Amino acid sequence: MLPVGHPNNPGSTPLPFEYTFFDLGPRLKDNTQVFYRALAGVRGSGERWDWEVAALTSQSAQREYVDNFVNRYAFEQILRDGSYNFLNPSSTPGALDALRLQTKRPGWYKLHSLNVKASTTLWELPAGAVGFAWGAEFRKESLDARTSAQVLSGTELRPAINVVNGERQVSAAYAELSVPLHRTLELQLAGRGDRYDDFGKAFSPKVALRWQPLDSLLLRGSFSRGFRAPSLPEIAPGQTVSYGSVIDPLDPLQPGGSRGVTNIRTGNPDLKAERSRNFNVGAVWSPDGDTSIGLDWYRIEQDNLVKPDSAQFIVDNPTLFPGRVQRDAQGRIQFITNQYANQGELTTSGLDLEANRTFRTEGWGNFTVAGSWTHLLSFKQPLVAGQAPYEGAGNNRHGALPRTRGTTSLNWAVDDWSSTLSLQYVSGYDQRVATATSNPGLRDRIKPYHQLDLYVAYEGIANTTLSLSVLNLTDKDPPFDPAGGSNGFDISQYNLRGQFVSLGARYRF
Repeated sequence: MLPVGHPNNPGSTPLPFEYTFFDLGPRLKDNTQVFYRALAGVRGSGERWDWEVAALTSQSAQREYVDNFVNRYAFEQILRDGSYNFLNPSSTPGALDALRLQTKRPGWYKLHSLNVKASTTLWELPAGAVGFAWGAEFRKESLDARTSAQVLSGTELRPAINVVNGERQVSAAYAELSVPLHRTLELQLAGRGDRYDDFGKAFSPKVALRWQPLDSLLLRGSFSRGFRAPSLPEIAPGQTVSYGSVIDPLDPLQPGGSRGVTNIRTGNPDLKAERSRNFNVGAVWSPDGDTSIGLDWYRIEQDNLVKPDSAQFIVDNPTLFPGRVQRDAQGRIQFITNQYANQGELTTSGLDLEANRTFRTEGWGNFTVAGSWTHLLSFKQPLVAGQAPYEGAGNNRHGALPRTRGTTSLNWAVDDWSSTLSLQYVSGYDQRVATATSNPGLRDRIKPYHQLDLYVAYEGIANTTLSLSVLNLTDKDPPFDPAGGSNGFDISQYNLRGQFVSLGARYRF
């Protein structure tokens, strides 16, 4: 609020306003990370058993230094005394020096583990030997992500906060059998049990069949159950304050426009682990040594999916979430409260296709055409806990989920040279978040994306490889999507790195 009497407030009542201190200059962040990892082990072989024991310890310590945050108390002072001209900042340059604030944020993550594993042949069947393996793992992990002293004292204006302090101990044991039922048919049975001291236990079985009726044809299928324990930031006590954007249909100044908001999110010690059921059926056809085509179908069903509620859904349905959206006196969103929760089920299915063919020539080297593609058939999950699943495949309601993506490449190898030219493709998707009201002329579908990459290597020097890599050869920009907020594109799919050139040299002793 600009108080009465401030040079930029000619009225007789306090004046609400929004302002960004662009004249402070860029906000520069410097992250210093010190990481160590030590692994020691013993490996041996006997008449029947091969075994291994290993111990690991690692730590990652980080310090983040930031220039040009805004000092809250200095900001309040220039509001009171009118020493900063918001309409003509260049006329009051001295006030900027008092506003600048430098911060330091520390944090570390530690991991200690002990692993034991062994394998053997149990007995002989008419079709071959039965293989068996088992193992055990014990580990302790701890995380302490702190915030700066300036945030704790309230000095930093509009701070981003990520405070997490937690630790856990995990023990696990697993075993696997490989049973040849026939010379062309193999059965795999496996199971793993995990125990976490913060959420409980989980058992993950797996059964798989591998059938090769012809030398050129392989058929395979599997069923397994899995789990994902809530991460320490999700389950440990702590709070995160971050900034994002939503489309606000109730904004009094720009209905349906993109609005920057503060997100306040807390951990949830009552979280359950995510559980999954995984199905996979596939085939590989290789008529000769230079050709291979593989096609797989998958379906994954997850329960107790751990996610925060969709901020956009909360804004779109305020009556369902009373008190979760806080607005200022004008009616503009200030912040949204959220918490990690078990969101119900996620069901997804799709097809994966891989193919390659090598063409061999006399004097011109070898050419290989390869492709790796995936097609998303379905992706259903609730937007918030307790709601019905929403189909997100091919739209951006759950974030951008293009149906088709893949890479097609051409490799040329001749003498000491090799090169690969690859084309990445991401299909377009339907716009389900942003509106044409706030984005005149907005298309109802985001354009597809193509990117060319080039890699060239030379190995004509003994034990040495020299390489050149050019990512995004044509310097192509991501497709425009206003639902990405100020980025103008969905950061989960694309980046603004542009053309990226790197040179490499590797020497093998």
